[in-house]
Amino acid sequence: MNSTKEKIILAAINCLGKSAAASLEEIATSIQLSRRTIHRHFPSKTALIDQITSYASAHCLNTTKAALKNSKIPKEQLHQMFRSDVQSGMQFRFLYQIGGNMETVEEQSDDFKTMMLLFREVLNTLKLKGDLLPEVTLPWIEQFYLATIDAAIAMQMRPETTTTGQEITTMAWSSFARAVFLNPDT
Repeated sequence: MNSTKEKIILAAINCLGKSAAASLEEIATSIQLSRRTIHRHFPSKTALIDQITSYASAHCLNTTKAALKNSKIPKEQLHQMFRSDVQSGMQFRFLYQIGGNMETVEEQSDDFKTMMLLFREVLNTLKLKGDLLPEVTLPWIEQFYLATIDAAIAMQMRPETTTTGQEITTMAWSSFARAVFLNPDT
């Protein structure tokens, strides 16, 4: 990727992460570029958001692949995915505030679609191995996984929170694991 274009994308992620309403002018100012330079690479804020969505999808796919590579144990893979998904959710949460939703991203992004396929394969492997509670369905587990990540992100965003992000992620994983695994502590 062109270094100026990548610099703009990273600055936009930073600015939009602080305020989903950040303007192209604010993004340009944050990296000492003119708005005109940004427009050379992105004709509109929508085009920039589309590129950030692609960037975020590729990032999430890469962290999912890393989780699969780092362990051959499905439960450990899912745990690592969970930690990465909370971090990615914190970084890219503004995309949902701007008006996107997971279903739309999954329909439009091959990287996101692949990431979700890999995630669902891990869940299916856990189900087939008998590691999951028999009364919970895979669609329910997926929704609960996503909701638990949302809760962890929301907790980290609260101004009065004194608990660290790592502690919140640990509590969120513990809650999720106890709700879906036969033996959550193994």
